[in-house]
Amino acid sequence: MKEINGEAVTPVFNSGIWVKTAPGGTMLLDEAAGKKYFLNLTGSYILSKCNGEHTVAEIQKDVYEQFSPLSLEDATADVSYILQRLFECNILLTSKSVNQKTTESA
Repeated sequence: MKEINGEAVTPVFNSGIWVKTAPGGTMLLDEAAGKKYFLNLTGSYILSKCNGEHTVAEIQKDVYEQFSPLSLEDATADVSYILQRLFECNILLTSKSVNQKTTESA
């Protein structure tokens, strides 16, 4: 299991995943794996922050600030859980792995 807490991890959305905004959240389709996923509004918000510009710690803090009265501990745990699942499903990559793929294909 990938450790995703910390300043150094910067999640990036996997561009191979199809995205469709839906009522109440976001639908995701990984055609290569033949899997579909649905994120609620909170999960969709977290995913929107996964653009290679925000660390996990920054996303956790942002969710805490946006979704009060959620405690910082709950926000941290919730974001960590959601990001962990998105990494496991290959919906997210780290900015480091995206940069490696770009370098390898050049």
